[in-house]
Amino acid sequence: MGVAPYSDVALEREAAIIRGARLRALWLWCALAAGIALGPLTLEARFVPSAAGFGVAAGLLVAALLTKRWTCRVLLTLAIAALGWAVFTQRAAERPATSLAPVISERSAASPTGGTIITIRGRVVDTPKVIQPKVSPLGDMGFAQPVTRFSLAVTAVADDPLAPRSGTLWVRIDDATIPAAQAGDLVEITGIAKPIAPPTNPGEFDLARWSVAHNVAGTLTLSNASLVNVVTSPATPWQRAHQIVTRWHAGLRDRAHDALSRATATTPEPARSMVHSLVLGESPRDDTLSSAFLRLGLAHVLAISGFHLIVMSRLTLLLLRLTGDRGWLEPAIVTLLVIGYMLIVPAGAPVLRSGIFAVALLAADAFGRRFDRGVLLILIAAALLLIDPTDLWSLGYQLSCGLTLLLVWCARPTIENLFGITLKGVAPRQTSIAEWLLGIAGKGAAGLVGSTLLCWLASAPLVVFRTGLVSPLSLIATVIVVPPATILLWVSFVSLGLGLVVPKSEVVCGPALAFSARAIAWMVTTLDQLPFVSMRITRPDLLWALAATALAITWLVKGRLRHARYWASLGLLLVWYFAHWASVHILPYRTNPVKIDMLDVGDGTCILLRAEQTAMLWDAGSLRPGLGGDTIARALTELNVPELNAIIISHPDVDHFGGVPELLRTFAVDRIVSSPRTLAQANADPSGSAAAMLKFVGQHASATKVKFADAGTVLQVGRFSCDVLSPPTDVPPWTNDNDHSLVLRVRSGMGPKILLTGDAGPAALARLNTIVLAGQLQSPQVLELPHHGSFNPQAEELVRQINPSLVLQSTGPRRLNNPAWNAARETGQGPRPWLITARDGAIWVDFKRDGSWTCGSVLGKETR
Repeated sequence: MGVAPYSDVALEREAAIIRGARLRALWLWCALAAGIALGPLTLEARFVPSAAGFGVAAGLLVAALLTKRWTCRVLLTLAIAALGWAVFTQRAAERPATSLAPVISERSAASPTGGTIITIRGRVVDTPKVIQPKVSPLGDMGFAQPVTRFSLAVTAVADDPLAPRSGTLWVRIDDATIPAAQAGDLVEITGIAKPIAPPTNPGEFDLARWSVAHNVAGTLTLSNASLVNVVTSPATPWQRAHQIVTRWHAGLRDRAHDALSRATATTPEPARSMVHSLVLGESPRDDTLSSAFLRLGLAHVLAISGFHLIVMSRLTLLLLRLTGDRGWLEPAIVTLLVIGYMLIVPAGAPVLRSGIFAVALLAADAFGRRFDRGVLLILIAAALLLIDPTDLWSLGYQLSCGLTLLLVWCARPTIENLFGITLKGVAPRQTSIAEWLLGIAGKGAAGLVGSTLLCWLASAPLVVFRTGLVSPLSLIATVIVVPPATILLWVSFVSLGLGLVVPKSEVVCGPALAFSARAIAWMVTTLDQLPFVSMRITRPDLLWALAATALAITWLVKGRLRHARYWASLGLLLVWYFAHWASVHILPYRTNPVKIDMLDVGDGTCILLRAEQTAMLWDAGSLRPGLGGDTIARALTELNVPELNAIIISHPDVDHFGGVPELLRTFAVDRIVSSPRTLAQANADPSGSAAAMLKFVGQHASATKVKFADAGTVLQVGRFSCDVLSPPTDVPPWTNDNDHSLVLRVRSGMGPKILLTGDAGPAALARLNTIVLAGQLQSPQVLELPHHGSFNPQAEELVRQINPSLVLQSTGPRRLNNPAWNAARETGQGPRPWLITARDGAIWVDFKRDGSWTCGSVLGKETR
């Protein structure tokens, strides 16, 4: 007997077929991801060329085709894993034979500055633009200046013009002048080329590995635009066509920027920058609003992602449906618009992923095929890994692919489980227009709340695992902000379309843009001021995150609050988490009671000292713009430091406190301690950076206590006892600011003694030497070299007198390997251990209970 096509049996059979297809596709993705994940492990052990991996994958595939059943499945799985490994090795470890990167690396290796003067020939990829420095809460700190930036597609090196070269160079012109070259022009540029450096701090993005996958050869720095010369040599038809396309593409982006700028002319900052970031993916100068989006768990709203393309697609379909049913033309037109939008926004990974998802799904609709969207999404996710295997470690890839699939697979059962099933086939009763509109609004609200709750609970464990951040208000913030953000995007897209077709016509949308942008900025700012908007907690392990995600999804789709097994599972997860917390904050300190991490912040200082349930920062700054706060925050996250007992600022120089505002935005800090000179400088110059820092603490971290200490003060920071040795209470007439730096002796019980000197200058060091000679300072085991290693006789005398077991030096390349320190490096037993961040990257030291210690560094590859 046949089965009716729409009977329960037929529907269950179809659902089983779809479920099986999705599971097979998911198995394929897992095999590919496993092979890619093995890539870094084999690279660390021994390099094997990707050709071997492709050969193994082909052999396993042939063997799978010759076998049946489970043998075939196992061999096919291994073949896909081998393919993933080979693709990763090819993209992340092997450059093209013509790549410029090895040339730059080889020539730079012998240079003390890490760069080489070189003349490059290539084609300008985008329009050269002046980039203004980020707006800092500390005001104009003097070292962040505007620069001109553009990308260059390399074709040759001037001293070897016959050898073709490939790769991209990121060009920077320091005097912020615009060269005569336009996008598409063939140019010859002379500057200082440097290779892409590997990560030097915990948690730092591996830009070097990314650059291999994208064939970025390095950076090229120029003093002025006169070093960029347009080459007018005859071009082949292909080169001329390439020039025309490149110039058209860059011009399209420029017109889009200009159109949106005119439309937002009446929109105040920072709402105006938010619109440009939301619509065109431009990085805002002022991070205040974007940081609030991040803390509220709304970063996906600002990032160019699937949210934007969904809004664009639905708006376009709505407008098309007003003209009637257009069949396959509807997805075809939307596809063209999506591709056009991808051309005017930065070619970053989020928009590329979202664009590929959208185009593939729309193409399936246009051809009229009944592809299951879940299977299609999984296959697209696998294809994205083949395009860029390093995306596997990207939180953006994990969330965008995972949540999109989750919405397709689980959104409907989640909404039905939360709000009940709508019965179909029931005769509708007569309703008024108001009731009808309320019904539609109710269904929309239920869909928004259910989908948001599903995405939030499913993604929260992974976000906590990667970032340590919990945003309890994320669900509420999403429900509040997404509707007006959708309206803002609609208005922005209409404005953008008008401006691209008829220049200056977009200004008609200006008032609506300004109103909606201000409204969203007000909402986000108001929500961000609420308590517990964002919390840092100890990052769990990966298995816990996966288990928590599985529990959240299962509970939402199938569970009920009264089901005991879900509560029992939740209890087990909590026990698991607290056991992990103890393994991070208590158990390691049973054998290593004190840990030191000196981060690589260039010409600046940041030292993290940890003991059991205690974390203290000594200084937090850098002279490199943007390096201070973001680098330190990432490192603290990677080292699983959820909060700080204290930040001690040695003195009021930006390279020692420039990162404090960023840390206060994302970390709970119990107190800040600094030299009295900081307060004196803030009072003397209310518009200076020291005053701005203290003002920021008062406005944004009112719970953080501020104290100023001088010699004789004993600071108790958790398990650390810190004796302030300098500056003295009755400060001599020292004219050098550095002499007013705090000098601390740090102890932890009977553990090691650490001497932190900040930027103490000759006068302060001479006084410190007299204290040592008088026997009032027991020799510390670890010494922070004063003033980043600037040599003076008093500093050398201090090293000789206290004779530390280990010297730590935080500096940039200019103070690296100063021969004046050679005599102080030597001891009676041989060279003194002397670690330098400019050479070794971030440094770590672990002290054992018997007083011995082990040390290592990021670039030295030693692991704890």
